[in-house]
Formats: sequence, C-alpha cells, structure tokens
Amino acid sequence: MKIGFAQINPTIGDIEGNRDRLLLAYRELVQAGADLVLSPELAIPGYPPLDLLFQSGFVRRNLEALASLATQTGPVPFVVGYADQHAAVGRPLRNAAAVLENGEIGPRIFKSRLPTYDVFDEDRYFEPSEGSFPVNLKGVRVGVTICEDIWTEDFLPRALYGKSPVERLVERGAELLLNLSASPFTLGKPERRLQMLAAVARTHRVPIAYCNAVGGNDQLVFDGHSMLLGSDGRPRMLLPGFQESLCCADPASAPLTSLPAPLPQNESESLFEALVLGVRDYFAKCGFRSAVLGLSGGIDSAVVAAIAAAALGPQNVLGVTMPSRFSSPGSVSDSEQLARTLGISFLNIPIERS
Repeated sequence: MKIGFAQINPTIGDIEGNRDRLLLAYRELVQAGADLVLSPELAIPGYPPLDLLFQSGFVRRNLEALASLATQTGPVPFVVGYADQHAAVGRPLRNAAAVLENGEIGPRIFKSRLPTYDVFDEDRYFEPSEGSFPVNLKGVRVGVTICEDIWTEDFLPRALYGKSPVERLVERGAELLLNLSASPFTLGKPERRLQMLAAVARTHRVPIAYCNAVGGNDQLVFDGHSMLLGSDGRPRMLLPGFQESLCCADPASAPLTSLPAPLPQNESESLFEALVLGVRDYFAKCGFRSAVLGLSGGIDSAVVAAIAAAALGPQNVLGVTMPSRFSSPGSVSDSEQLARTLGISFLNIPIERS
C-alpha cells in the first residue's frame, strides 16, 4: 500500500483555509499514486484549539468542513484529524480522525490517551475513546492512532496510562498502524520519536505511518519530520522538518541505507530552524508584515535580528540603535555592522542631545 503523507501547516481557527489546504494535498498525493492519504492531528481546526472549542459555532464549522472535504474525495481513503461532538456522559468533545472515501464520511476513530501535562490540556475538552479497533482500508486491517496513543511509557515523562491502544489494535489484527500527530518540537525530539516508533514497529512487527503537523501555532512549534517505518523498525521514508512536505511511500519498499538530511544534524541548526519557523508563522498568521528591533551591539540583539531576517526577509526588518552618553562607540558601530551584514535597514537615533 502506497501511503501519502500530508505534512501541512494548519492555522488554529482557520477552518476553511485548513480544509482547502488539506484538499490540495489530497489531490496532489492521489495524483502521485497514493492508495491512502494521512493528515496530522486536528488538522481541520488546527492544534491546539484550546477554548476556541467552546466558542459558539466553532465545532459545528469544523464538522461542516469535514463533510465538505468528504464530498471531494474519491476511492482513495483520506484519514483526517478533526474535533467531534460527544453527546453521552463525559466531556463534550472528542479528538477524532475520520476516514473520508467516495464522497462520504466513513469510520470515525477517537483518541484514547489525552495528555494533560507540560503544554497539553486535552482532558479539559475531550472524552477518551472506549476502545481501539482496526478499520478495513483497501483490504488491509489498519489501526488508526492519534498522537499520544502510540507513545510508549519508556518515552513519556512517567507511567501515565494502562494498556496501550497499539497493543489492543495489534491483538485485534491490525496489519498497519497510522498515527495522526501534532507533536511539538523540543531539542532532540525528532530523534527520540524515531527511536520510539522504531521500537513499537519492531515489538509488534507492524509498519507505522506517522504524519506530524508542521508550523508555529500559539506558543508551540511543530517540526514535521513525518516518517514511514517498516515492520522491522527501519525507516522507509523520512520527511524534512520545519517545512510543509507531501510524499508517497510504501512500507514494503527497501529500508533506507542511511538516515538522510531530514533529521536535524545538530542542536544549534535545529533550534535556529524552529525559532525561524515560529517567528515566521507568528507574523504570517497574525497578519503582520514587518518588525522593528532595538540593536545594542550585543549578542542577544544580534541573535534576534538574525532570526527575524531569516524569518521575514531582511527587507522587512528595521534595526534601531538609540545611543546615549553611556553607550560605548563599539555598541553603535557593531549595531551598524550587524545591519549591513544581515541586509536589514538601520537607524541611529540618539536619545539625548550631543
């Protein structure tokens, strides 16, 4: 089965825009020969939607977008993340994935493990799934999991859950595991995810298709690094980090002989890319176009200016130094040299009469 990965950059609350982005990705991946297309977690509302979920009409619009997206699908299944309603006792919503196929919404799968630690607060909004069952897609019994569902206790902060959804799915005959994810970036996390997913694949002898979101949303940065692993735990495909990317791959293909450039080469590179992506998306998603920065001639303002120039383009950044009698000549000359080096505009505005 050739799996298409829609590693897209959703915007929280831009439900119609996210729907359109998903549709374009689906069409491109189908054209590329995908037998199944996979999206990130909560791709329609964006992650984390937080209290927007309680806003009047928000969940309804997300469900309407899901239905609209379904009408545009053909025989290639599209597994899409969205927020569903929960009418029974418990939390009012569910973190969900739906299989869209032939113009209709097919099986719906709900997240079992709801992280409520660190930056996560999912138990505030969502009711967990009552059980995990494979779905039949193109003659293959597929276990659909959502983000935390596939993480093992060895890679979590502490023992938080009981029996894993993956174990239940494999016991019930899953031959392939899909994971829709919105996993935030921290230093070393792409490598840790690969280690964890490889261990899961080897333990249960099933291939894993993992599709992570990319982009800056709220205070979080999502790094992508989606991947496909064979049942031996060896990578068949690794998508690049910190950028949108679409790719098709087959878990039955030969393993990669070496890990390619998509995994971060060092922590400094990885951190810089994450900061640039976070700044770029903050400006773009809030409708800002340019930045004014104070330059002191020191390391801190130099780093900020370098990130801003990379994220926004040097033509959209203005550096300002405001010397006084207490400023050293070097702070002014270093600020001016920094601006020339980065190609940003520069102003020297003394804050007292000379």
